[in-house]
Amino acid sequence: MHKKNIAHRDIKPENILMESKDHKNINIKITDFGFAKCYDPNEGGLTETLGSPLYMAPEIIKKLPYDSSVDIWAVGVLCYIMLSGRPPFKGKTKDEVFVEITSKNINYSGDIWKSNSKDAKAFVKRLLIRDPKQRGTAEDLL
Repeated sequence: MHKKNIAHRDIKPENILMESKDHKNINIKITDFGFAKCYDPNEGGLTETLGSPLYMAPEIIKKLPYDSSVDIWAVGVLCYIMLSGRPPFKGKTKDEVFVEITSKNINYSGDIWKSNSKDAKAFVKRLLIRDPKQRGTAEDLL
C-alpha cells in the first residue's frame, strides 16, 4: 500500500482484523479505506485534517503536508497501547490530546515498560518519532 503511495490515514484497532486457520499463522488485515488516498510524493503530499484524534500524527495536527508515514505513527500508538495497556497521550479534550501529540515527551518509564523487551521499546520509539522524515518506513520496520 505504501509502496504505491497510498496512505490509509485511519489506522486504529477497529480497522484491523485478524484471521487464523491455526494459532501459528495469523493474517492481519486492514479495513475501512474510507479515508485512504493516493498521493504524488513530488507534489508535496496530502493536506486534509482527518483521522481518529488519538492516532493522528503530529504533521496532520499541525496542518503540514504529509504522506503514508502518518500510518506508521498510528501503528506506533497502537503498539504503545498493546504493550503498556494505556495510550501514550492523555487529555480530557481533543485539543489537550493534540498538545500531547505535538509537544510532550512520550513516557516509556514505569513497571510496564520494564517488563517489555528492549527491542519492543525500541520498535515503538522508532514508530513514534515526531519528524516524519526520521520515522521508520513500513519496509524498514519489517
